[in-house]
Amino acid sequence: AEAQGLARGRFDISHTTLQLETGVLPDCPTC
Repeated sequence: AEAQGLARGRFDISHTTLQLETGVLPDCPTC
């Protein structure tokens, strides 16, 4: 569970970075 949480944390960070870089905030109910 801990490893999964860390992986999810990295995904959230990369996803947020992608949004900032593209300037687009797509509908993402799972974020």
